[in-house]
Amino acid sequence: MSVAIAQSNDGPKFDDTGKYAGNYLCVPLASGGVRWNETAKEWQGAAFKVPPDGQFLFQIILSKRMEWKSFGFSVVGVTYQANVGPLGGHAVGCWGEREGYQPAELVGYGHILMSPDGNFRCNTHGGLDYYDFNLTTLRYQRNYHPGFVDGGDSNENTPLVEVGKCARMD
Repeated sequence: MSVAIAQSNDGPKFDDTGKYAGNYLCVPLASGGVRWNETAKEWQGAAFKVPPDGQFLFQIILSKRMEWKSFGFSVVGVTYQANVGPLGGHAVGCWGEREGYQPAELVGYGHILMSPDGNFRCNTHGGLDYYDFNLTTLRYQRNYHPGFVDGGDSNENTPLVEVGKCARMD
């Protein structure tokens, strides 16, 4: 007599359907960060105006479905690639954040692995802009990190956080 014992897979769960591929129109709703106050000679919290032409297109491209082993777990996921750019303008690649469970052949190539509900992070321009998306809620957050830590006290390069909503276009 043999008995099959089911083991739970407590490994990471990634989207394995490809359902998030498509084009998304995103609109910023609010923005804030820090600004250099020349009179007070100090950095201060600030609300930033959202530009009226701040809409952008986020394109998510299905790459391939993969199965791999990582840390002793069987993992299945779809890899995506992404581009972000202004409407009618030049788009740039948005590189996926390195996942600890990511297959070795994809490390460093910008592939995005998403959670089953469409959460992921990617970055553009060598890590200057980070985007966090949730494609179930159709919300995003953009973080611009440089500025303050470079030692320059001016408003030419200020860190910011922007939040907004997206709508699927296809």
